Parts: sequence; structure tokens; C-alpha cells
Amino acid sequence: MQGISCAHTVASKRFLTLQKKCINHIRVLSRHDARLCHAGESVDAYGKLCAEEIAKSFNDRLQCKVLETKALGISPKLLGIMATKNQAAMDYAHWTARSCSQNGIDFHVVETTKSSVFDEIRKANENPNVHGIIFYYPCFGPTPGPDGSSDEVIREMISVRKDVEALSQPYRERLKMNIRLLDSPCMRRWRRKSLLPCTPLAVVKILEYLKIHNRCLPIGSRINNKTISVFNRSEVVGRPLACMLANDGATVFSVDDKETMLVQPCCEVPTDLECEDVIKLSDVLVTGVPCSKFKLPCDLIRPGATIINLSSFSNVDEERLLQVPNVRYVPKVGKVTVCMLQRNLLKLIYNFHLNKDLPDNQDLEDVLDLEHKIEIQSKSVIH
Repeated sequence: MQGISCAHTVASKRFLTLQKKCINHIRVLSRHDARLCHAGESVDAYGKLCAEEIAKSFNDRLQCKVLETKALGISPKLLGIMATKNQAAMDYAHWTARSCSQNGIDFHVVETTKSSVFDEIRKANENPNVHGIIFYYPCFGPTPGPDGSSDEVIREMISVRKDVEALSQPYRERLKMNIRLLDSPCMRRWRRKSLLPCTPLAVVKILEYLKIHNRCLPIGSRINNKTISVFNRSEVVGRPLACMLANDGATVFSVDDKETMLVQPCCEVPTDLECEDVIKLSDVLVTGVPCSKFKLPCDLIRPGATIINLSSFSNVDEERLLQVPNVRYVPKVGKVTVCMLQRNLLKLIYNFHLNKDLPDNQDLEDVLDLEHKIEIQSKSVIH
């Protein structure tokens, strides 16, 4: 216990020292182009972009933070619960296992049956050595069965302290209302930031990498003057993504097969616009339609637009799309999503296990973000 306490003290001193360094480096940053503040080695390239390349910078950072967490006496452990034979879910579990192994995170999957799902979740909730739980959907589907079981019930059953996907009601409500903290900062001497769903967060990080989302700007205006259309309105991907983008200042349209909604902070407003109309208007198009028949009409896509595909199907004719001048196309986001999953796992640990040892009024994630900006700044200035 004494060794762990000493480690906590050393870590706290390190955070304070880092904060002072960050202030000095930010002063240097202000004299350089704002693009240097973006996370990852951002690019100006056009054409088809690989998510694996985007994920590399996050993996490097995750490895360092996992080592620091272990030095404080906690070995991050992520538990997956699988009760489906869905190929996309199994692929996601496979990518997660590979990435966690590379980054030093203990991850394993419990394969179970539908009848045992709730028992497995209860055991994981009660296990103090498990820091995060990911459940692989679909299981029961969105509609409650005769016994009341549904995927929504599963999402609400996972403890907020272990909900690594941030799909339970407490996280979803905070996102919808644009509340970025878990509790009032005046009630605690440290700030616990709310978690964000992994796939929507991966899209935001990709936009950051592509210099569309600018973290150097104030919160609420980081995607100003951009029109983004999201072709998916599910409660786990499309709706939270549209909400996140609107909260950061973008003009956001949420499109499904029935209607087009204008998404604003805290609300959705019906419009008379058709799918074709918003495609013509959009700087960014995010597709997540779970159907092989749906394809974006490439002749309507603006030159210089960015297209990000979330679906297991390709929602665009790639060959035709790449003929559009200066278009950027990200066909898959899975590798970045897995990074965000691990990032959320560390945030759960910081929120519920390590935050009592942070210095007064210090937000650990802000310190880590600033550290990453310094690394990017150093590389950019040197080269």
C-alpha cells in the first residue's frame, strides 16, 4: 500500500509539472498554424484513406497511458460478453483482442447464451477486477420479447461505472443535453468527464485528423461552417453522432428512409428536404445504412467532400466516388473505434478509481490531451 501511495504522489507531481510545460508550449503553439493542435498526424491527402493509419497515433498514446495506469497499481481489464453469431460483432471482438494485446490491456470474451446473458452481466458488474464491459449486439433485438428482454434492457443493465461503450441512459442523456461532466464541478475537487459512444467518437476523431474538426477552437464551435449529413438514426450510432456534431457547431442533417431532420443541440427539427437535397449541401457525409442496396448517388456529391462509411456494407460505389474531384473517403472506421473503446476504458478507471489522487481542479484528460498536442507540436516544428 505504501508503494502505491508513493506512486500516486509521483503521478500527481508529474501531472502538475506537465501542466506547466503545457502552458509554455501552448504559447509557442499560438504563433504557429492552428492545424498543429489537431490530434494525430493530420493529412491533406485526397482519395481513399485507411483507418488503420489514423489509429496508429492513438495506439501509441494508449500504450503510454496503460503503463502509467499500471504504475498506479491498476491493470486495466476489459470484459466482452458475446451471445450472438453476428459476423460484424465477432470481427469487432477480434480487432479489440488484437489491439488490447498490443497496448497492454487485459481483454477476454465470455461466450454465453441468451438465457445466461443477464447473469454474466451481473457477475461482471460485481467483479472489482473488471473495469469495463462491452456487450456484442444484436442479441434479443430492439423489440422486447415475451419475457421483456431486449437489447435496450441489456444496455441499461451494465453499470455506469463499467459502461465502456457509453450507451446507458446516464451517458446518453448527458450527450443529448450537451452536459460534458458526470457531476457538478463545484461538488468535487476534480472533474469527471462523461464518456461518449465509441463509434460516434471515432468519427469525430477522424474529422479531427482530417482538419475538419478543430480542437483549437472553443467548445461548441469546433466544426463551425460545415454541413454534415448522417445516414443512420439508430440510438447507438446515428443519433448520438448527429448530436455530438451539432454540439460542436456543425449544421447536421439526420437522414433515414422516412424523413430528414435538422439536428440542433438538445433537439431535432423536421424539414422538407429530401435525401438528394442534403447530399448536395454536405461537406461531410456519414453513411451507416445496414443494407447492401443503399448507395449514395455520386453525381450529387460535392467536390472536396468527405465520406465516412460506418456500415458493414459499402454505402457508395467506390470507383465512381473516387472520380469526384478532391474527395476523401474513409471506407471503414473499426480500428479507430477500437482505440476509442480503450480510451473509454481508461477514462472509467480515471473517473472511478484514480481521480481521488489528482491535484485540485485538475482534469486528467485535459492534461493528457495537452501532452499529445505537445508531441505533435514538437514533430511539426522539427520537420
